[in-house]
Amino acid sequence: MSLAELSPAYLAAIEQELRAAVGSELGHRSQYLARRGPAAPGDANPLPAGALGDYYAMLGYHLGWTNSPASAGAASPTGKRVRPLLCLLCAAAAGGDWRQALPVGAALELIHNFSLIHDDIQDNSPLRRGRPTIWKLWGQAQAINAGDAMFTLAHLAPQRLLAQGVAPEVVLATLAELNFTCLELTQGQHLDMNFEQRTAVTAAEYLAMIEKKPAYRRRRPAGWIISTHTAGTWDWPISCVTTCWAFGATRP
Repeated sequence: MSLAELSPAYLAAIEQELRAAVGSELGHRSQYLARRGPAAPGDANPLPAGALGDYYAMLGYHLGWTNSPASAGAASPTGKRVRPLLCLLCAAAAGGDWRQALPVGAALELIHNFSLIHDDIQDNSPLRRGRPTIWKLWGQAQAINAGDAMFTLAHLAPQRLLAQGVAPEVVLATLAELNFTCLELTQGQHLDMNFEQRTAVTAAEYLAMIEKKPAYRRRRPAGWIISTHTAGTWDWPISCVTTCWAFGATRP
């Protein structure tokens, strides 16, 4: 089956998983109370209904699910969802069930979008995908908090693997890989901002920076290793491992 034939089903499932991973005010409140256990006291100071409306509105806006009040009715660009799509394709290529890797794909997309929210502030960018950025609509402080929220949700998303029967040690390996991805992302962003203050940057320094930056970051381990762990194929031949890790190194 061709990529063009696979993509619609994959992308629809990715969108559904992203919405589940982001959740809602009511859903998160119910989860919070459930985790406290039946013996714990109830919500002593409940928030009024809708008190966190803007909190979730910012996340939905950035992900392209809603528009701002000023642009109601306009198209809402969601982005290409390339990272989760590659994750699912890699899981299938490794012999696993791509549906089982959906929480990992959602985590990668949320990490990507968290980085974009913060990047827009750091670069003082007024637009993202042709629309005002979060910080332009809600201010820098709230935008930073929205990015932090998306970062947190990205780390909660892989825990949804447990409900799909994925072994706890595989979930831990997935979270570890996700954390290393975030570490490299911040290192790449640091270098990028540092280079802006310099008059000369070598080609080697630039290549090292873009390998860590969001557009390139760990597409090999994040797109293959996590997915193959999910698929349960820990014992692939070393030639396959080397090939998958090298994938992308010669591509812009």
